[in-house]
Amino acid sequence: MPTVFCENINRKLAAEPGENLLNVLEREGVRVYRWPRNDKIPFLSGWFDASFVAITRGMENLSDRSGRERKRLKFKPANYRLASQCHVHGDVAIATRPTDEVAEEYW
Repeated sequence: MPTVFCENINRKLAAEPGENLLNVLEREGVRVYRWPRNDKIPFLSGWFDASFVAITRGMENLSDRSGRERKRLKFKPANYRLASQCHVHGDVAIATRPTDEVAEEYW
């Protein structure tokens, strides 16, 4: 069973093989979004996806980047992924809500 280690909160989460990364995080109560609520803002759903995380280890254990990810993250570091678009196939380590200057420009 794959594990997702959230480095910035020091938690290890269990994932089913092929499970969506965002589903794993939400199920375990890990906050991904920077807004006060932990869910998607309804009027932004569909055209804006702010579920990005930084992959620190195990990028090869995630599904390939989708077209949506390539479009949304084209100016972000190569290790950024949209949690809502990738699937876990092995152990990974991530940082949720990255705070580097590139991420800050996104907000």
